[in-house]
Amino acid sequence: MTQINICHAITVEVDIGRAWSFLWDIEALARCIRGCTRVATVESQRNYEATVERSIGPFALQVDLRMSVVSVDPPRLVELEITGKDRRLKTRIHQTLSLSLRAEGQDRAHIAIDGVGTVTGVLASVGGALIRSHIDEMVDEFAEALRREIKASRRCSVS
Repeated sequence: MTQINICHAITVEVDIGRAWSFLWDIEALARCIRGCTRVATVESQRNYEATVERSIGPFALQVDLRMSVVSVDPPRLVELEITGKDRRLKTRIHQTLSLSLRAEGQDRAHIAIDGVGTVTGVLASVGGALIRSHIDEMVDEFAEALRREIKASRRCSVS
């Protein structure tokens, strides 16, 4: 078993309400996850499913994920529990994740992404350092994509 800690933050050039709304646009959020090939709403603002395909070292992962909203405090906090498995590699993922928002002036929002996760199975056997560096890279990519998508959504909504 490999344990992963996530701690990342970004600032976006939109007000906290727009940032919060973006986090609930599941299709737009999925575009921020490289390798996300499918996303589905099971129950709006409660349960979602996704498939993510990524390579980690010599392994090609296809992880079916279930995301459950555990707690919500609009527009400041959403906490998720994420579970997933890759049947071919007999690998399981379990993660708790929180996205915390706070206003920084009128037109800026700070988003903190914090969590802890575990990886078990074949993938965990390759070594924690490889998995941790890959997860760090994924979170960095997600945060930058999130910043770009939120900025683009702001431009598109201006009339």
